[in-house]
Amino acid sequence: MGFAKSMRINLFLASAALLSALAVSCIKEKDHFLRTLSLDPVPLEAVDSINIDRFNLFQARNVVALDDGWILLSSVKGDYNLMFLNLYTSEHFFAIRKGRGPGEIISGSSLHRYEDGAAFYDGNNATCVKVSLNKGASGSSVVIDTIGVFNSDPSRPVYMTTCGEGGFISGNLTDDKVWYSYYDSTGRILSDIGMLQFDELSVGGDRIISWMLSSVYTSDPAGKRVCVANVMSPSLSFSEVDAGILREYKRYTNAPDITNGRLTEESRSAFNGIDSDDKYVYVIYSGHKIRNDVLPSNECRHLIVYDWDGNPVKRYILNRNVCSVHIDGDTLWCASEYPESCVYRFELPKS
Repeated sequence: MGFAKSMRINLFLASAALLSALAVSCIKEKDHFLRTLSLDPVPLEAVDSINIDRFNLFQARNVVALDDGWILLSSVKGDYNLMFLNLYTSEHFFAIRKGRGPGEIISGSSLHRYEDGAAFYDGNNATCVKVSLNKGASGSSVVIDTIGVFNSDPSRPVYMTTCGEGGFISGNLTDDKVWYSYYDSTGRILSDIGMLQFDELSVGGDRIISWMLSSVYTSDPAGKRVCVANVMSPSLSFSEVDAGILREYKRYTNAPDITNGRLTEESRSAFNGIDSDDKYVYVIYSGHKIRNDVLPSNECRHLIVYDWDGNPVKRYILNRNVCSVHIDGDTLWCASEYPESCVYRFELPKS
């Protein structure tokens, strides 16, 4: 899928961008996690971009590619949670107004592709909805269907991904022994995966839960495998799913810079976005200090690709900072909030 010519706001083909990417790759030895990968970084340039600020929207946080030239964007700012945008015709319209009224969502999260649309989680009402387009002769309209209603007690999910038919993966708000759980569509927890183990993280149950909830989740299209990556530390977990039961088969644990359960000045942001297809898991890694005055710590340039056996197989250096990732065939879609709100399209080399 490509942008229409009128939508091609910025085209990054200059050699300066390539030199910038190579410069970033040269400092990998200073990052312990990147050093453990033992993968040579490959520069990857954005082939198209679009500036979202011109729609007076919000800062685009996530992007999902739909059919027929449509993309769906989510945001934490603005009057609406979502915007549909057609890259061929420039048609666009907003969906799910922010608020407490019927059909509104105060705070939504976890936008990802689901069937012929996308799944979007309403954290305030503990409800997951499917958002799609009804494309008719008179134009397009938004269709919203509820696919999960979760318990309103404190164990309800915070961020999530759909997993298989009627299943969901998320963290757990109450159990400090759990990293993530498998929920059915009513919010019942069917199984759990144990928490990350850091000696420095043994202080205070609420703090442990907060660290575990700071994670991103994905499952393969068949809903048989799950990968969860931690935002606060470069740690990942790979699990298999059988009848709602999770079995972890690989885990990478890398302790962050913390003292007595608290971040130090050297603490760095880790995995801020994740997506997957039937072969690979794609995660974006920051490596920026969480406390810095240069740029938001969730903006990432490192794209690491794992196979579903849990092995790192590719590493790319993006020539733009991004805060989310979505895979659509060989096309990588990413959103960025800094220095302006943009969506970038990358083309992965064919293997």
